[in-house]
Amino acid sequence: MAETETSHRLVSVSTNGIDWNILDSAELRLWQEGRPEVRMILNETSPWGETSDFGSGPYSYQVTWRDHRNQVLEQAEQTADSSLLSICSPFAGLILVRAFLSRALYDRGDRALVAMRYRDDAHGYLVETAFELSSERPEYTWGIEILNNDHRTYSYRVEHEAKANTDLSFSCDWTESEEPMLILGHRLVRSVRVIFLSNPEVYAFAKVKLVHSGARGDQKASLLVYTSDAEVWYYFPDSEDGRGYRYQATLYTRDGEAYPQPEREADEEVLIILPPENDVPTEEEA
Repeated sequence: MAETETSHRLVSVSTNGIDWNILDSAELRLWQEGRPEVRMILNETSPWGETSDFGSGPYSYQVTWRDHRNQVLEQAEQTADSSLLSICSPFAGLILVRAFLSRALYDRGDRALVAMRYRDDAHGYLVETAFELSSERPEYTWGIEILNNDHRTYSYRVEHEAKANTDLSFSCDWTESEEPMLILGHRLVRSVRVIFLSNPEVYAFAKVKLVHSGARGDQKASLLVYTSDAEVWYYFPDSEDGRGYRYQATLYTRDGEAYPQPEREADEEVLIILPPENDVPTEEEA
């Protein structure tokens, strides 16, 4: 028997909680057995639609989203039996990553160029961003909408530029992380605070040679620490392995005489250089 007018019903479609700053449009397909397929495009200017082509009983639908990078996000087919169909966001969650410039780099006035990306190969989904951190803007927060809450791994890459000394610049190739707080420079730059404790009437300065053996080989520095300065800071790049360093100090008196000290190993962030009369060697060193 032919269908009557009363066998048709109106199905109204709306979008719920859609961030149109990220998503550009949704192509909605609806179909019911024995009836033609219905297609409609939903977007920020047209967030709702309707059709009266279906009769009573369940119907099927499937949504294909496009974001502003023209990536296609296809949701699985679903079944409904309501006259009010609400289309929800394809995203399952959100990752927030706060990137900071480490205090060591911030204090020096350095800057870091940072690239970040999130890739979900299972859904063919890629999000990328790039930004600069400096003393003017030492922090940046990146929000990433994700399709799978179980996949929260992102990657970052750093190009660091030291303001005072280009030898202290470093780069960090693509590194994976799930940390919500990313301190750039942490484990990549090791600070050493060198203090020369002596009688300023006797010693004028100390020349301190530092050597750190890292992943890129030996990194050497030569520092002059004057008694009037009290302390000098140095930063070893590429020390993420956590290993210590070697140092050798030569003390210079006011009369210009040099007193070289033996090379030693250390792991402290504060290195105190003492004059010979207070620096008693152990039996092993003697």
